[in-house]
Amino acid sequence: MRVRAVVVDFDGTIAGDQQPLTNPELISQFRKLKARGVKIVLNTGRDLGYVLGPRGLLTQEHVKLFDAIIVEGGGAVWYPGDRAPRVLTRLHSPEVVHEMRRLKIPSEVIWTGHTAIMTRKGYAPKARKAIDNVNKRRIQDGRHPVMLEEITNNNSVTYLPPGIHKGYALLRVVTDGMGVAPSECLGAGDGPNDLAFLALCGAAVVPSNGNPRNKQLPNAILTKGADAEGLVEVLRVVLRNGLMLDPPASPGCQVA
Repeated sequence: MRVRAVVVDFDGTIAGDQQPLTNPELISQFRKLKARGVKIVLNTGRDLGYVLGPRGLLTQEHVKLFDAIIVEGGGAVWYPGDRAPRVLTRLHSPEVVHEMRRLKIPSEVIWTGHTAIMTRKGYAPKARKAIDNVNKRRIQDGRHPVMLEEITNNNSVTYLPPGIHKGYALLRVVTDGMGVAPSECLGAGDGPNDLAFLALCGAAVVPSNGNPRNKQLPNAILTKGADAEGLVEVLRVVLRNGLMLDPPASPGCQVA
């Protein structure tokens, strides 16, 4: 396959969990790929403020590495130069957030973006109860219920409208928006919420710290390195081979 886009998760993939992007070789590789016309896309479950804020994961200089930053697990996308992210689905429901707080989910563990509602995995039962309570009231009032799907990723859960996930965003942003087919995308991700977009890619880099289900994908390339070091291993091959990469012949292929 010829690599025309590299689509990556953040935590546990291009940096350590909740750590900023600092790997110098990976940063250099991204710059070389961009110079050769390859699109670099971040596909994260984080909200944009966490990525770009004063204590965010990306410096102003590193933001320039990306052609697009998909946030909120696929619910929105931000393009460098834009003033605000563009939503890819409907806005989140304040009713659900209010009910989560009423059920004693602490405000400090409820995060809301433009489209997503997020909390810790341990609070998922209360979050589900909150959604049920809101929908019972809506039905009693003759209103449509709030339709949300729960997406689990390690110690967090995200609530988004059905069918909205990182794979949906890849098709909207990279395929429709950039004209790059999924088969021309090299994906990279470690967590369960990355499965939806990794499965669409021509090849999927799974670092050694990756989720077991990710490693079982038929297009998975396993690496010896964890976090950013895993992707670095594969991008060395891509750059050395003139942007060409042999897709895995079987699950669990090791990088050459």
